Amino acid sequence: MMNENRAAGSSSFRKRQNKEHYSSESDLVIYKDRFFCLVNKPAGVPSQSRNPNLLDIVQMAANALGLDKKQLFLVNRLDQPVSGLIILARSSVVHAAFAGMQQKGLICKIYLAVIEGLPCVESGHFENYLLRDGRNNISKITKQKEAGSKLAKLDWRRLVVNKDQKLSLLSIELGTGRHHQIRVQLSDAGWPIWGDRKYGSKFLPEQQADIALFSQSLSFKHPITGTQIKIELPLPNRYPFNLFKSDQESFQTGK
Repeated sequence: MMNENRAAGSSSFRKRQNKEHYSSESDLVIYKDRFFCLVNKPAGVPSQSRNPNLLDIVQMAANALGLDKKQLFLVNRLDQPVSGLIILARSSVVHAAFAGMQQKGLICKIYLAVIEGLPCVESGHFENYLLRDGRNNISKITKQKEAGSKLAKLDWRRLVVNKDQKLSLLSIELGTGRHHQIRVQLSDAGWPIWGDRKYGSKFLPEQQADIALFSQSLSFKHPITGTQIKIELPLPNRYPFNLFKSDQESFQTGK
């Protein structure tokens, strides 16, 4: 795989086990210490720019969470319809440390995606050049490197399939962090993400700002203490993720 951060003996925090760092008043903050926190961004909420955004939501919960929006810095970002883990540094110094780690590929990011289709192999690697169209807020794959295009890499693994619905749950490890990378690369393979009509899905979710892509796990060395950290969330309890709930323990434990 692309990253060795999931080493044996690492400190691992799962949402349902991590009570000392978990606010009983909110599902928002999954882990926090005095250097950074990890939050579970809801689908439909922008990471930044448009209001209300993720930091606005954190601010609204400030009394319960002990966090100040003005002292939080986004380390990673998720598309508005994507849910899951985001790192918020609690100082500019820690933010700079995380930025350096990201540039060196030292933060392992695992996503879960429900795709339309049944891959005939268990795993694979995608490597494409992506060209971003900022005016229309989309990215497309180019047949070869073009001016402005960027190399995008990811590894994927088939976890479980639902043959009745012709849907599959994939685990995806990013090797790069390009605009709409997972969405466009899976669509190009013929497997659009459920609900992602921008990239070819035929399904319209009840909540139109929601697609079946979830930032499930982050692992890295603590930027200050050096302790190995792994944060992992359970599957969202919403359709179509809940089609695979009964299989969750087997794929989380690697069985």
